[in-house]
Amino acid sequence: MNVKVDTKEIAYTLCAAMEGGSGYWCHIHQIHCPRPRKGELSKEHMDAHGDFKKLVAPFLPGGYVLFETQDPDTGEKTGQKRLDSSAIQRGLDLMAQKTARLIGAVVTGEADVLEADQFLQLCLLGDNPYG
Repeated sequence: MNVKVDTKEIAYTLCAAMEGGSGYWCHIHQIHCPRPRKGELSKEHMDAHGDFKKLVAPFLPGGYVLFETQDPDTGEKTGQKRLDSSAIQRGLDLMAQKTARLIGAVVTGEADVLEADQFLQLCLLGDNPYG
């Protein structure tokens, strides 16, 4: 199944996860956002607060967001996971295989923080161990 997903909707979904939906199992450790070349970045990728590095870094060549992961029950650190364009593609592929509801929410821009968390889990972990 081929589904076109707007980069803006993916970025907004990931932002919802980063700003609350996934905070119980991961936190941003580092953002590597190379300076975009002309035409790579449009104003629509910036969120309302202008804090756009975490939104665009994973989409830029060489860019990424590095997450520190933790056990949600104990708070014990479990490692680091890198969100970059290949991780996002993996998450999209897994999402398309697993659930039409989730991909529908992302495509339409209607994903809530729980669905955003599920998407970030797919991108970083390859599964939904936390629901």
